[in-house]
Amino acid sequence: MQIEVRARIFFEVRKGEKREKELMRTHRVISINNISFPAEPPPFSEPYLTADNLLVLYFDDIDEGPNAMTEEQAKQIVDFVCNDDPRPIIVHCTAGISRSGAVGEVLNWYFNRYLEDDRATYRLFYVLNRGLIPNSHVRRLLLTELQRRHDTLKSMVRSIHMRRQRQYLLHGIISLWLEKHLYPDWGKWFAPLECLRFSEKAVRGDPEIFHYAKARFLRSGCGITEFNDNVLVVNLNGDSEMRRIFAMMLEMAEPECYEFKGNDAEHFFEPFMPAIGTRIFQRGRPLLDSLQNAPQDAVVELLVQDRWQYLGMWGKMGVDHNAKRFDECYAESERKKKKPDRPDRQL
Repeated sequence: MQIEVRARIFFEVRKGEKREKELMRTHRVISINNISFPAEPPPFSEPYLTADNLLVLYFDDIDEGPNAMTEEQAKQIVDFVCNDDPRPIIVHCTAGISRSGAVGEVLNWYFNRYLEDDRATYRLFYVLNRGLIPNSHVRRLLLTELQRRHDTLKSMVRSIHMRRQRQYLLHGIISLWLEKHLYPDWGKWFAPLECLRFSEKAVRGDPEIFHYAKARFLRSGCGITEFNDNVLVVNLNGDSEMRRIFAMMLEMAEPECYEFKGNDAEHFFEPFMPAIGTRIFQRGRPLLDSLQNAPQDAVVELLVQDRWQYLGMWGKMGVDHNAKRFDECYAESERKKKKPDRPDRQL
């Protein structure tokens, strides 16, 4: 089990940015916040506060008193960690030294040294976290809870391992199926879909325009996938709106590279294959059934990470705001182009 200990600022500097979205997609997080000295709200954007992979706790870095860690909070941590989720765990508190240090140290010892002999992961934790000063009260409560539930946890961890092995086996079966039926004839599967890819690195103009353009694409009904500073836009409507928005974007900012999908689909989608592979692994059997029964729908599911109709309320509000900013920026650039330059006044 991979465990990281971080300070609160690690999340604060990512709040509201693309980095936060990627981090919350790839990790589980235990967030420990002060009740006093002063009180701290969780350092996450609103949409993530109710996510299943985030556990928010409130207690101070003390050994006793009403604001110290409770037995119930130790139980919450154990329940959260023992969920069948293979993603790494990040534990944070204010400084990333005492409370989170105790939680990280105990979990690392119990799961990577006691239940399993994963010495490489166990030692890596201490290499990356040399300055920990674990809170003794937090450590004692968490160890007591783990000891109390040892027999149950042992069988739980064993069943989790078995399920993960089945997932890996299923992933291999799906990969073989894709290699046999999907990859040999990319053109057949992707021909009906008009796709665009571009880099988020700019050679001209303000890169922030790309951020607004992605929202404009989403609001017009396109699908979006982002991976390693590359953006894939999939035209799901079959109209010319995607090309019109992209032409508007190019007038304000130009990406380092961009390309519409041609006949060489394998080359076109190559930058996004790791993301597509992860999606295959996460969705497993339902995706295999979809590939067999409704292959075109399955292909869209593989290529599209975000779609307007599946966004939450806060996500839609953010997309609407950024799409409006895109139109405003374009209107302002058009106004500047039409406005004639005034000659300098002769004095």
